[in-house]
Amino acid sequence: MRRNMSRLAIILGLALVAIQASGCALTELKNTNRRLKEANDRLVSRNNRLEQEVIQYTQSLDAKDQEIVRLQQLLNEQPTTRVVQVNTPAHEPLPQIAPNIETGISREGTWVRLPNEVLFPLGKASLSSSGRQILDRVISVIAREFPGRKIRVEGHTDDIPIKKNITKFPSNWELSTARACSVVRYLEKRGLSSKKLYAAGYSYHKPKELGKTDRARRANRRVEILVLNDTAI
Repeated sequence: MRRNMSRLAIILGLALVAIQASGCALTELKNTNRRLKEANDRLVSRNNRLEQEVIQYTQSLDAKDQEIVRLQQLLNEQPTTRVVQVNTPAHEPLPQIAPNIETGISREGTWVRLPNEVLFPLGKASLSSSGRQILDRVISVIAREFPGRKIRVEGHTDDIPIKKNITKFPSNWELSTARACSVVRYLEKRGLSSKKLYAAGYSYHKPKELGKTDRARRANRRVEILVLNDTAI
């Protein structure tokens, strides 16, 4: 009887020890799980903070890029006080050629700015009949005021990627250059010297107005005819 009681006591003691050990292990497991959760929360918080920093840095770069474009635009269009030997004084733009056609003076020479919709059908590089009529007026003024001057024709687009007629114009580079070339060919056809003409396509990289609005994009779709000063390259 005593042996049985002794054995029972031993079994109960071992069981108690096992229960205590199991409780300790469970507590340690809970503590480990808590520490892992806290570490994960810290990592998530750090990741969110880094993402915000990346967004702020990207926005800062975009703002700096826009400021560079704005300053370049001001530099290109800054009036010059240098005397140019033409009939029209350097500090005065040409008289208005037609409604919506701007004229002005830059450091390089005298420019005429024509909206693309005045010259071309939408998405095309062939001059419209009304566009040819407007160019005839421009040519008349240039031939009278600036005989023998070099002329650069610049094509400009907005920042919207080409979606139609992409085989002919894979990007705005091709479209802006093709439109400039169409104007150059017409100026040559109307009697201006081909040796004094050249074309340049700028795509959307020299905007007249910054921004993504319809108004800004409409203003940026244009052709500019620049009659160069004698010292301009």
